[in-house]
Parts: sequence; C-alpha cells; structure tokens
Amino acid sequence: MKIKKELIKFIETKIFPIYNTFDKGHDLNHVTAVIERSLELYKFLNDDSIDINLVYASAALHDIGIAVERKNHSLHSRDFVINSKELKKIFIEDEINIIAQAVEDHSTSRGIEPRSIYGKIVCDADKDDDLEVSLLRAYEYTKKYYPEFNEEECLENVYKQLSFKFGEQGKVKFWINSDKQEKFKEQMHELAINKDLYFKTINEILERKKYYKGK
Repeated sequence: MKIKKELIKFIETKIFPIYNTFDKGHDLNHVTAVIERSLELYKFLNDDSIDINLVYASAALHDIGIAVERKNHSLHSRDFVINSKELKKIFIEDEINIIAQAVEDHSTSRGIEPRSIYGKIVCDADKDDDLEVSLLRAYEYTKKYYPEFNEEECLENVYKQLSFKFGEQGKVKFWINSDKQEKFKEQMHELAINKDLYFKTINEILERKKYYKGK
C-alpha cells in the first residue's frame, strides 16, 4: 500500500509550512521525525488491516493544533482535521473521524489509552527514541515558553518534565513496544531516578551542542 500522492502534496505544501512557525520542540524537524517513526511502527506491526494513509495523516497532523494554542493542542488538532475541506477530498467521513480521534489521543499528558491503533502509533511515534534529541527538545521548549528562567531553573524544569514522564510513577507508556523504544525508555528512566546523572548528561550534551556562553 502506498501513500496517496494528493495526501503527500497537501501535507508538504499546506501543513509543513505551518510547522515551520512552531518552537523547535514541535517544528518541521519534529513532525517529519514523528512521521518517520510512525511509518517504522507501521512496518513493525506488519498488519494489512492498517491503512498507511491514515498512519501518515495522523502523524503529520498530530501537532497542527499548536497553531491555535499549546495547552489544548490535541483538541485543536482534532478540530482542524474534522473541519479540513482538503482532507474531505482525500478521505471518506469514517477515515476523517479515525484521524481526528488519533490526533486527539496522541498526547501522553492526557493519561488515556488511544482508542485505535492509529492513535497508539502516533502516540508512540511522538515520543523521541533518542536520549539526546529528547533532552534538547525539552530544553528548547523550556527556553521558549519560560524566558524568565535562568539556566539553573531551565534545567530543573527539564528534569521535572523528565521525572513526570519517565520516573517511578511516569506517565509515559509505549503501546506498540518496539525494541528501540523500550531501550530508550530504560535510558530515560535511569536519568529520571538519578538527578546527578541527569545533570551530568544534559550539561555534556549542551556543551557539545554549544548552547552555553554564546558559543
């Protein structure tokens, strides 16, 4: 099964430019990574009943609601899908509803189990599977939305997010459980329960990426 050309054209010409206006944690690089991981999970599942077009659309549109506002972006993403005239030219109503449900369910912070395999795929794919990328996204997000924080406060906030997601009572759950994502989860959990290791790791990453002292 191949992704429809008209769907790819719509996403690349109409949707990707919107992501270019978002913060670095949710920009075009992020959404293309989520699409890539979603397609990897689609291949991993190897299930003919799963439609690759619904996987692609759900991944590509999962964060589009940030254009309205960040806090309830999953709901805004759902509304965007439901109201999109372009999508209605590509998908039937039932498929639109599946995509809308998937983008609504993708957010880990909502603490719910996605209602379809498409929601589970994009929910898993929305989680970085690279430790360095994940920490940098959290750092860049904090820098953008909490400009009043000094460097120490910024790093503490990143640790707070890390602990919330990967600590002993962590909210992060993988629904597909690919080997790659399970390994990543173990690495992040180790940092979440060892604050000294977290600070050592993130400072090494930031120094290497030249985030400090205007380098």
